[in-house]
Amino acid sequence: IQVKIEWIRLLIADQTCPRCSQTEAEITSAIQHLRQILLPQGIDVVFEKRSLSPTQFAENPMASNQILINGRPLESWVSAKVTSTPCCDVCGDADCRALEVEDKIYEAIPSHLIVQAGLAVAEEMLEDMVGRSLAVQRMLHAVVAEPIAVLNSALTTLPIPLT
Repeated sequence: IQVKIEWIRLLIADQTCPRCSQTEAEITSAIQHLRQILLPQGIDVVFEKRSLSPTQFAENPMASNQILINGRPLESWVSAKVTSTPCCDVCGDADCRALEVEDKIYEAIPSHLIVQAGLAVAEEMLEDMVGRSLAVQRMLHAVVAEPIAVLNSALTTLPIPLT
């Protein structure tokens, strides 16, 4: 099993804005922490960078600096709200994506939010695995219990030979 972190950002001539550059450093730190915690549990952490072209950014500036964890936006894992703030020359006049958590606005996404989201994903995955394991155990018990009951019944009706 794995926790997949995807990061989408504006990329122009292999460069991004300072906000996204800082987020990348935070993601790198978060991945190191998550791997230390999750690898011993058998959960790998994978990272994929995706880029937005200037045209894609112009159509939807809020798509830049977005982090998805196992396909869901980071903000849904940490109860954050998406907002926007002015960015820099690279981004032009567009306001860029930021997150608000408990009245604090994060323009660069901090590693502690990424770690928190990654752990929430891992917890959900482990709970699902345990739930499936219990369901399989119940199913096996049901499948095996009936034949055992029939055998026990048959054994009790067998005449015991006198020796």
